[in-house]
Amino acid sequence: TGLFLDNRFVRAYVQKRSQGARVLNLFGYTGSVSVGAALGVAVSTTTIDLSNTDIDWAKRNFEATGLDLDAQTLLRADCLGWLREAEKGLHGDLKYDVSYFDPPTFSNSKGMDGSFDVLRDHAVWIERALQLLTDEGQLIFRCNRRGFAMGFESESYSVKNIVKQTLALDFERRANTHHCFE
Repeated sequence: TGLFLDNRFVRAYVQKRSQGARVLNLFGYTGSVSVGAALGVAVSTTTIDLSNTDIDWAKRNFEATGLDLDAQTLLRADCLGWLREAEKGLHGDLKYDVSYFDPPTFSNSKGMDGSFDVLRDHAVWIERALQLLTDEGQLIFRCNRRGFAMGFESESYSVKNIVKQTLALDFERRANTHHCFE
C-alpha cells in the first residue's frame, strides 16, 4: 500500500479538510493521501508523481478502496516542471482547495530539470504551489529533512507549524525529522 506509519496523522489531517474540496497531491508517491482525501469526500483529487511505478501503485490503491477513478487524476510528471507550467497557465485555470506538498529531501532524477534540495528550494516551490489555491485554500507542506527550518514567509499568507497535530506519539523520539506546516 505504500503507507508510511509516521505519516498517518498527516493523512488524517488532509482527509478532514477534503470534504467537498478539489485536492492536489504533489509528489504523490502511492497516492495514499489522495485516497484518504477521496474517502474524506473530496470532489476530486489530482496526484502527481514522476514514477510510473508509484502512479500505478496509486491507481491500485484507489481500486482496492473501491473509489471511483473518474473523479481522480493520476499524472506521471515532474512536479516541479508541472508547477512551472501551471504558473504559466498551461494547465488551465483550475484552482485547488487543498494542496498536499511532500517533496523529497533531495532529488536529481534524470526526469527532472536540475536538482531539488528541500532546504535550499522549498520557499520558491511553496510560493508556486500557493498560486494554484482558491482564496480560502490550504497548503499542507511536509518534509523529513533533519534540521529543516521553514524559510517561506509572506504577508499574504499565514504559516502555521502543525507538527504537534501530525506527529504520532510512537514517533516522538524522531521529532526532529518530521516537519509539517499549513
